[in-house]
Amino acid sequence: GGSSANASNSEFWQYGLAIMGNTPSNNSYYQSSETNANGDTATKALRKYPNNFLYSGYFYTSSANDRGSYGNYWSSTAGNIYFSYSLSLYSSYVNPGTDNYSKGYGRSIRCTVGS
Repeated sequence: GGSSANASNSEFWQYGLAIMGNTPSNNSYYQSSETNANGDTATKALRKYPNNFLYSGYFYTSSANDRGSYGNYWSSTAGNIYFSYSLSLYSSYVNPGTDNYSKGYGRSIRCTVGS
């Protein structure tokens, strides 16, 4: 609790809306069956050019985890001083920024340009 920002204001949430053209079906993540106007799932749309999000994994307690399997990226939108929102990218679904993770996790960052 205690978040000072709403996840729907995070840049990944807004980026997801721009890519998919709709809100996630369960208000939390895009499922693998959801496609945009180009027929791309959220995972495919984020991983292909010009987005090129990779399955970067994350770093925690001196260990790299899930590289090549999952992509985890920090949002610039902080929930509070201890937590920040994160884009979680999986083969079967994408969580576009509603997860609020401890800043103790090492996650990738990526510059995105709004339209």
